[in-house]
Amino acid sequence: IVGYPLIIGVMLLPWNTRRLIMDDQLLRVQSKGYWEEKLPPYLEQLALTRAKLGMLYYRFTPELPYWILIVVLKKCCMAWITLVFRQSASFQLSMLLMVLFSSLVLQVRNMPYLSPARRDEMLDTYSERVAKLDEEVKRSTKNSDKTLAAKR
Repeated sequence: IVGYPLIIGVMLLPWNTRRLIMDDQLLRVQSKGYWEEKLPPYLEQLALTRAKLGMLYYRFTPELPYWILIVVLKKCCMAWITLVFRQSASFQLSMLLMVLFSSLVLQVRNMPYLSPARRDEMLDTYSERVAKLDEEVKRSTKNSDKTLAAKR
């Protein structure tokens, strides 16, 4: 029960990984950040992070990429409660309701899911970081345009 959440935590929680995930999510909001040839090192690192860990965090906002841990822990708690309290169905159901209600409160309070409706809000919140990422993307497209022109 502990192994899977622990592995996810080890992969998502280091500071440098969280920074890469945040930048990747900001590029994802703009429909950018996919793998291309001859990317600058940082954008290449972002593309590799998306390829390796993207399925774990793509649903969530840049500030909460680790929310998958909360979801997995909720499921683990529900499985544990189901197994441990088999004798008393009413207590089992009350404990399951407590877990579900707590997770609902956490979700409503934190609003972790990335939605198209929050796109503009997110771009405004992280406008400085988005501007730096846009410069990096423009630099990479200029370099790829030059290499294409040189090939012709």
